Amino acid sequence: MRINFFEECIGDPEIDLQNAALITWPSTVYIAATSLAEFIERRRVLSTINPTVTAAYWPVLPNSYWISPFADPGELEILRNELISYDGEHLTVLLDLELPILKPSQFKRNFVSFFTNRRRITRLLHIQKENISFATAEYWYAIGWAHFLTVLFGVTFPNKKSGHSRLIMYYSSTLRQNGVVKYSEAMDYMKIALTKEAAKDRGVQAALGTTDVGIFGNEIQMQPEELAYDLSLLKSAGFKEATIFRLAGIRPYLSVLSEFIDS
Repeated sequence: MRINFFEECIGDPEIDLQNAALITWPSTVYIAATSLAEFIERRRVLSTINPTVTAAYWPVLPNSYWISPFADPGELEILRNELISYDGEHLTVLLDLELPILKPSQFKRNFVSFFTNRRRITRLLHIQKENISFATAEYWYAIGWAHFLTVLFGVTFPNKKSGHSRLIMYYSSTLRQNGVVKYSEAMDYMKIALTKEAAKDRGVQAALGTTDVGIFGNEIQMQPEELAYDLSLLKSAGFKEATIFRLAGIRPYLSVLSEFIDS
């Protein structure tokens, strides 16, 4: 399998990216940054640590953080304008489609902009430039029982015309933390649901986690054997790629990863 990583850079980027030195296989690191200029600097840092790893841009909005129809309209416009103006090497852009749970006031403040913001995100995904491609990070239930709700709330977008990849955030450790389902039931469900979705949508991939805390600060880390279980289910389901949250915490999992990466 090709194994990629998210890096949220919630601390010092030069420290958070250091584990890229441990990557000895073809891999992409989705690096969070509040602007394209900041990303380019963090991409430079990554290249000094491991020049063989590909950097992808994960924009986090300075005020809204995640991208959704409840984000500040001006921030969505700034993001679109900077991508339209970008004239560098090929760039994969990850839109992290999540509701503003950390800042619930945004639900009220940007409610009136909901429909225009949803169109803004659609326009983002439809930017036609040879040097830019898109991926979206989506909730795990975007391929299950609540798919219609994630479409309605603008955190899932059809990709038949835009062609973007969809990374389904099936973080089994978070599911266990929230008591949604038991571990084995969660991962068996993921295998079935993702396999069905992949049959309809070739752009569907899986994101696994967590190996470290993120912006919430309370995420429970999985055990190495649990990551092995997750990856084995993906492999048996025919998936060729997985993305793990997050790079800063991968050291205890290296022996597991070595069992699954392409030789």
